Amino acid sequence: KLKIYLGCGRKIPRNFFSLIKNLKQMMPHCPLISNSYKERGNLTKKLNSNRALIFWFEYRKKGSFGLKITSFPKGPTISLSVENFYTFMNINFLGNGSKWSRPILTFDESFNRKPHLRIFRFIFSQVFWIKSKKKQSEAFFDHVIAFFEVNSEIHFRVYQLKTLTQSTVKKKKEIHSQLIEIGPRITFSLIRIWGNDFQRNLFFDSSFS
Repeated sequence: KLKIYLGCGRKIPRNFFSLIKNLKQMMPHCPLISNSYKERGNLTKKLNSNRALIFWFEYRKKGSFGLKITSFPKGPTISLSVENFYTFMNINFLGNGSKWSRPILTFDESFNRKPHLRIFRFIFSQVFWIKSKKKQSEAFFDHVIAFFEVNSEIHFRVYQLKTLTQSTVKKKKEIHSQLIEIGPRITFSLIRIWGNDFQRNLFFDSSFS
C-alpha cells in the first residue's frame, strides 16, 4: 500500500506555504508532516516496512524554491526547482472542483519520448490518483490535471471539466465540454534524478543535458 506525505523545511515564506496548502487541498489523502524532529523520526520508523512517497518543499539560497520527491524504499529520488507559481491568492481562478473527486491526468508527448520524463510521469501519476476504494472518494471526474514540457520546463495546470448541454433546432441535445482553470499554476525545472532514495546512481542531470 502506497502512502504519500507532504512536508516542508523551516523558514518557508508565506506565499510559498500558500502553494503547499493549495496542493494539500488537491491531495486530501496526503497528510502534511511538520519539520519537527519527533514527527520526522516517527515517519522514518513507519517507512522501514512501507512503500511511500515524500514531497519535501524547501526554501533555498538566493530566494529560490525547491521540491524533492523521494520514493521509499528503493527510489527513485527527483530534485526539482520551482521556477514560478501562482496560488489561489494571486489570481482569481474561475474554475471549481470537488475535493474528493478523481482527476483526469494528461501528459504531453514528450513524457512518452524522454526517459527522464517517463519517471516524472510515473511518480506524479501515483500522487494525484485517489483510489475508488476510499470511503470519501466520489465516483466521477470533474477536473483535469495537465503537464506540459516547454523549453525544458514542466508546466503544471489544473482545469475544471464542465459539461454544457445545448438544445438544437431539431430538439436534440448536444453535449459540449469546457475547461476552466482552477489553479494553482506551477513551473518546474528538473534538476536531477537518482536511482534510489539515498541519492546514488545518478540517472539524469540537467547540467549535462
